Amino acid sequence: MPSLKDIKNRISGVKNTQQITKAMKMVSVARLRKLQQHILSFKNYFNNLKFILSEISTLNSVSGNIYFDERDTKNILFIIVTSDRGLCGSFNLNLFRYLENEIIPEYRNYFDSENVSFICIGRKGYEYLRKNKFKIERNYLHLFVELKYDISIKLSKIISESYQKLKYDKVYIIYNEFLSTAKSTVRCKQFLPLKISDCTQGDKNLCEKYILEPDTRSLIQSLTPKYLSSEIWQVLIDSYASELSARMLAMDMATENTKEIIRLLSSEYNKKRQDSITREILEIVSGANALIND
Repeated sequence: MPSLKDIKNRISGVKNTQQITKAMKMVSVARLRKLQQHILSFKNYFNNLKFILSEISTLNSVSGNIYFDERDTKNILFIIVTSDRGLCGSFNLNLFRYLENEIIPEYRNYFDSENVSFICIGRKGYEYLRKNKFKIERNYLHLFVELKYDISIKLSKIISESYQKLKYDKVYIIYNEFLSTAKSTVRCKQFLPLKISDCTQGDKNLCEKYILEPDTRSLIQSLTPKYLSSEIWQVLIDSYASELSARMLAMDMATENTKEIIRLLSSEYNKKRQDSITREILEIVSGANALIND
């Protein structure tokens, strides 16, 4: 049976944990609020960029453009985006379950023939893939410590160069899409080849509305790298916002649990203290009675 001192030490330890979980929640809330503003503004930019590229592609056939042309699928690359740290609820677990239950069964033939490679962004994904002996081409750790747009430019350049060299025939990104503070969902997005021409119906009379300089083919060549880097940036900030949201909710739940533990321990402490006082009183009364009887 734990002594009063042991219970008191446990209460003190739980209170210290409660302070940590509260602090982690507040940090996540502050970072998420700041990031949400950036997500909203960048989505407007990204959607307009997608619209422009889609519209221009209707004016000039993208046939022969390596970024748009479909080809026989022999090798597949998956980019998996996870967190570097834990304490974020089921953020990473949901992604791993999606990979096991949806992606692997759908692409079983490619996995069996070892024609699937991974690029890991985040330590948790790297540890999971290494443990399960998947083929890891590259891994990027601690990107979210100081998230900058330059990171997405470098990543898109590396991936697009490998794609141009026919190292991969299809590239997918698996990540947590941020929907709201309380909700995110795992999504698998095709990164290459591009399918943005399907986003709008296109306007065949676009040339009558705007003056395009230089020619449409040059514009497509110029805008495509920007679109690819923007798409990776969109994925990174979405994933980071989802991680912060999951950590905020997990720490809030942990704080509530510590309150319940403190209540139960305090109740146990008070009962034991009351028992101890009652026992001492009984011993005093018994001693006094023995003296009187003598």
